[in-house]
Formats: sequence, C-alpha cells, structure tokens
Amino acid sequence: MTLRIGLVGCGRVARFHHGPILSRISGARVTALIDPDPAARKAMARFHPGATFYCDLERPIALGEVNAVIICTPPAHHAEAVIAALEAGLSVYVEKPIAMTLKDADRMLEAAKAKDSVAMVGHNFRMHPKYRAARKALERGDLGALVGIRTLFTSEKRDLPGWKSEADGGGDAITDLAIHHFDILSYLTGSPLDPDTLAVSKTMLNAGSLATVTGKLQTGQPVSITVGQLTGQNAHKVELLCEAGHLEIDLLSNGEAHLSRPAHKMSIGERLEQRLAMVRDALDIRYKPDPSFDAALRAFVHASKGGAPAKNEMPLEIGRQALALSLDAISKAGGAYE
Repeated sequence: MTLRIGLVGCGRVARFHHGPILSRISGARVTALIDPDPAARKAMARFHPGATFYCDLERPIALGEVNAVIICTPPAHHAEAVIAALEAGLSVYVEKPIAMTLKDADRMLEAAKAKDSVAMVGHNFRMHPKYRAARKALERGDLGALVGIRTLFTSEKRDLPGWKSEADGGGDAITDLAIHHFDILSYLTGSPLDPDTLAVSKTMLNAGSLATVTGKLQTGQPVSITVGQLTGQNAHKVELLCEAGHLEIDLLSNGEAHLSRPAHKMSIGERLEQRLAMVRDALDIRYKPDPSFDAALRAFVHASKGGAPAKNEMPLEIGRQALALSLDAISKAGGAYE
C-alpha cells in the first residue's frame, strides 16, 4: 500500500525538510500540496511532480485524495487542520508547537482518542541518534548521577515570516526553540521541568527574541536554557553535567557526543583518544542534514501503514506538555512578546 500524503503548508521549513525527505521515502507519495500561496505550492512541486494543488485541506479530504497529512502551517492553524484530518480518519503528523493554547491542544487530544488513527507531533529531536545514545548512557549510569543541565539553541540572522517573531503566533524564541528543549530534557532524563521553578529573562531583537529560562527538573536538578533568533550563529547544544563528567551533545557537529572528565582520572590512552576525536570532528567539514527529521517522518509513514512496532514515540501528549511549559515561560517573561 502506498501512503497518500497531503502536505499542508509549503513554507521554508517544509521545503527544507519535509518535502525533500518525503520524496525519498518508499511506500509514500505526496499527492496533495496544500497552501494558499501559489508560489509556495509551485516551489514544493519540484520535489513532488504530479501532486495536485489545493488552497485548503477541505477539498482533498472530501475527494478522498489523501489518507495521511503532514501539517506545517503557522501554529495558529494547527488545531483546526488536525481535528478535521482526524475526524476524517486520516493519520496526522503536526509540527510543533502543537497549538497556541492548551484548550486547542486538548481538543486535538480528544479528537485523536476518538479515532483509531496515528497522531504524532513533530518533536523530532527525540529521534536523533545522539540524544538516544545519551539517554541510554544516563539509564545505564555510565555518567554517574545527573547534577544539572545547560543548553543553547540559536539561529543565525535571516528573514522571518511575521508569525515567527510573535509570541501569540507561535514563532518567538520560546515557542520556536525552547519548546524543543523542554521536551528533549524530559525525554533524556524521564523528568520534566517543574513549572513552579521557572524564571525567564528575555530580550527583543529587531525581528525576533532571545530568552534564558532557568528552573529545576521535577527530580531537583537545575537547568539553564538559552535560545535566540537572529543571532550571528547557529548553535544547538545540550550539556549534561554528571558526577563522572560532562557530556556535551552538539547537534551541529559531525562527531559523537563529547564526554569531558578531569585529566588526572584518565589514562594517557584515553586522553589521546579524546584529543584525536576532537581533531577528527574539527576536520570533518561535510554538511550532514539533521537525521532526526528523516527518522521522524519515516516513523510516521511506517506507523501510518500499520507497521510494527506500534509504539508512538512522539504522541500528541508530549506536545501538550511542552506547550504548557512554553506558555508558563512566556507568562513569566512578562506576557506575550510585543
């Protein structure tokens, strides 16, 4: 069976990630490109020649054109699209943030419960091999007890659509970037952030924002998360501070996660291997796409076609949990960004 997919929203992120990836997945075909902007549909069509163009989701559902949808619209439009697709019995993959309000998120969860359909939210970093390896290392106790966590997630300067710089549109630094780390810290440690401990400082930039969120996991370890749009550099790092050393997970590096330990506790061979790994990483300047997007979309296609295992690693519930923390952080930053 070929999964017939409607790609809802053909903007920058969909053109950079979802469109090209879906064109490479066997057993799936994008048959409908859905966007009110004709130029966006045309640009996406180079990845999916033969797909039918639509301005909205209603008509391809009515025509039975698709049996799954991937929703990449601005977040304010997520809820209605997800609910319409689920009520029609389609499989649904929706980008984060899941919605802009907890009320809408709850409506989506209720719609998913009412139908026996696959429903996933795009917290794709859970599928990244570096995070999966780090989670296993923590579970095995390889790093000793977790003491604290600090993270950094920034994007370089570029033109943003209007909604990307608006808190109530879902595109500020907290709901665009920090929301990923709210989720990934829960995934790595098994303990979400405690909303009662959150403190936030934020700065407005010309067309974006910068924020630092501090708090504690529900298990007590302190956390610091810094996120920013339109800074001078892309960065994406999570550092796990543990009793046995610090594990730095750099998603923009081609190398493995880097474990640093006191030199006097390492043998000469271990210190040499550590330095050699750093040199190999520095010399590897090849561009490698983030593998988590590919893994997440393949998992969605696999599940939508009835493949095993049936476990959904990105259920809508984790999207709601991350959204709740984001809304708490925005509130503690003084409300919606101006």
